[in-house]
Amino acid sequence: MKYILLTPSARQEQHLALVNLLCVYLRLQCIIAILFFMAFGSLLGVNDLKEICDKSTNNCQNVADAIVVVSGGNTSLRTKHGIDLYKKGLAKKIIFSGAAAYRMPPSNAKQMKEQALKSGIKADDILMDEFSTNTHENAQFSSDIIRRNNFQKIILVTSGYHQLRTNFEFKKTLKGNYFQIINAPVEDDPDWTGIWWLKPRGWYLVISEFAGIVKFLLWS
Repeated sequence: MKYILLTPSARQEQHLALVNLLCVYLRLQCIIAILFFMAFGSLLGVNDLKEICDKSTNNCQNVADAIVVVSGGNTSLRTKHGIDLYKKGLAKKIIFSGAAAYRMPPSNAKQMKEQALKSGIKADDILMDEFSTNTHENAQFSSDIIRRNNFQKIILVTSGYHQLRTNFEFKKTLKGNYFQIINAPVEDDPDWTGIWWLKPRGWYLVISEFAGIVKFLLWS
């Protein structure tokens, strides 16, 4: 049996080849991860309302019983989008969902209501959930309001990056009943543009939502 003795230079070349191979492998994995998250990000901002309104023959009037706006992220922008949809006549009631951001009053829902009142929405058309502290609770407590008022169809408003997970949570909570959820994410959101991958904030949001959805799928 013959043994091949490597000279120091040959061993160095062998180690260098292994290091180069490892670097190529890691680069490939990084490229795959980047492409995966870019594809995943494109799925987050599901928008049912646009398709419904494109096919509508009545200028998209009264397509739902209520608009549900969940707080978080840019709450003011989400609220404005919900208000705009209400004023266009898409629903006759609006639900604002969210506890106080830092456990100190007023609640997010109350601040959202104030924004709506200032815009001219009647107080009788506003319902509030002031207790939810996360997306799961947004769905849980808003669904209680939906059931009490016998709403069958809702327009769900949140930020684009947050829409898919919020939709999952509401569908789970309303499961077993005849409810229709129409997704309507904020359209002009500086945090979530068509080129989100060019900003660190965009990557943070996508990875956070990925983790949230994985958690939902594993423990729901």
